[in-house]
Parts: sequence; structure tokens; C-alpha cells
Amino acid sequence: MHPPIWNLVSGIKKGILKQLLQEAGLEYFGTDRVSGPAVDYVIDFEKSYHEIRQKLPRAGEFGTILVLNVLEHTFEPLKVLDNALYAQKGYA
Repeated sequence: MHPPIWNLVSGIKKGILKQLLQEAGLEYFGTDRVSGPAVDYVIDFEKSYHEIRQKLPRAGEFGTILVLNVLEHTFEPLKVLDNALYAQKGYA
């Protein structure tokens, strides 16, 4: 994994993944549609990328984006994936 790491849906499992990655010295940001123990930013990923960028200060800088157990819960999974790609470092 290449930091900084963005976990698209981090509100589950009481922040275990966040804790493990931070203990490994990796910069980590968690987001979700609702607040939770590992959620740094509350964001709706089905909104426009412009709205996401306003709420996620490091957008465009992420080396790794984790999209785990989320797409099957969205109405627009392709939009969610597009938004994740736009937030990746070096994406043009």
C-alpha cells in the first residue's frame, strides 16, 4: 500500500483497520456516509466529485484507495468508483 490511504467506508469494525495501518506508520483517512470511530470525514460518495473534493482535503493525493464492502450498498456503483479514481494520486 502506498500512503496516504483513503478507506471509502470506514465506519465498521470499530476502527480496527485504521489502527493497524496507523501502527504500521501509514497515513490513513477514513470516510463514510455516517460518522463512526474510524471516520475522519462524513461524505456521500454518490454526490458529484466537486462536492466530495470540498469535504475531502487530500483528494487527488491518495496513493491507495480501499473500496471494501461498499459497492453493493450503493445505487450508483460506477459513480462511486469514478469518484474514487479521481481522488487517486496521479489520476489525470
